[in-house]
Amino acid sequence: MAGRRQLGEILLESGRINQTEVDRVLDYQRTNGGFFGQGVVALGIMSAEEIDWALASQFDLPFIFPNAAAVDREAAALVAADWALAHLAVPIVKAGRTLTVVVADPLDNATLDDLAARTGLEVEMALASASRIRELIRTIYGGITQPREDVTPDSFTGFMRQAFESGASRIGISVRAGHAMGWFQTPDGRGRTPLMEGWATLLEDMLDPSPFDMAGSSKGGVSLYEATLSRGGSDTVVDVQVSFSDGGSEFLLQPRKAAPSRRATTVTLPPSVAAELRLIARSTQARVAMPGGSDDVAHDLLPQLPILVFGGDVRSAHVGPVVDVPGIFSIRPEGDFFVNALEAYAFDAITVDMPAGDDRIGAVMGTAPISFAYFAGTPDRAALERAGINWLLTVSRDRDSLVWELRPMAR
Repeated sequence: MAGRRQLGEILLESGRINQTEVDRVLDYQRTNGGFFGQGVVALGIMSAEEIDWALASQFDLPFIFPNAAAVDREAAALVAADWALAHLAVPIVKAGRTLTVVVADPLDNATLDDLAARTGLEVEMALASASRIRELIRTIYGGITQPREDVTPDSFTGFMRQAFESGASRIGISVRAGHAMGWFQTPDGRGRTPLMEGWATLLEDMLDPSPFDMAGSSKGGVSLYEATLSRGGSDTVVDVQVSFSDGGSEFLLQPRKAAPSRRATTVTLPPSVAAELRLIARSTQARVAMPGGSDDVAHDLLPQLPILVFGGDVRSAHVGPVVDVPGIFSIRPEGDFFVNALEAYAFDAITVDMPAGDDRIGAVMGTAPISFAYFAGTPDRAALERAGINWLLTVSRDRDSLVWELRPMAR
């Protein structure tokens, strides 16, 4: 854009920095390279978000603090969660033929062109900090669920199986005018389906004591009690909440947290990174590379990643040398049939520890919705491309803490 003012000029005019600080930043740039704004942040003169505000002024863009409650969900649903994370961009408003998208990089015209091609709309840009956009993505897309094409009633046993396989923390049944709707809450959102007749008999058979026996006699009251839920030959302790009224009834089951998994680890994955990994696993086939470091912490954590991301009920396998850790299911990459065997098992996640030059890595990673592969040292880009890698997950030590970063493969 002709006549665009320099960032340092804007910061000087606004009184946010002085000439001495400008000279310090210029000296820093001569030694370390990078943009002026990066130098300002590196020297601790201003925060990254303050620089983002100044960049918006430089490019004549609105700088916003995105509020998930104000985002047009239909606009956001024009792109998938993995696209939003990869581009750090979220469509927030659609007005007629104009779509407003909030981005972190005002120079990323390729993202705007891609969005215009996808939607056929005229795209306008607003600017926000990268951290706020990532938080917006986790909030918005964590709550967007794909509509069911088949809205025919589901069997109660099928509904309960889906709820437990999804790791539901709450399972409910809402009854209105004789019709029952089953729903469940998971870390990634909420699912629901109409239930076939006969659900009440099956619920009564599964729960001991029965919710119909334990419900309070007064209409509109709420009954709370502990019960045992029997399904598929296994028992689960659940907290039950029941309420009846003339307008309908509500049943809520909350499975008690199980004892620590035998795969439990003292390592904790940041909730934001875990949420983003769950989003990309749900949106597309995610192939994640974990580059190795000097301390090889990535290699040690690789087999445990599925449990760190999805919890103890995840069905996963580790492909590579046998891991002598209770609960980690290992498969050695031997024979001509093992890839077909992986496909047949339909695992939720795969971790891969094979030599970077092994041409079978891509096929192995393609057998699960999300897969993680360890690459020693700085991975060769050609090896990553052969494996179809689309995301990088780095982990490093900072004193006694682990620092995690998830980013898309450079386009």
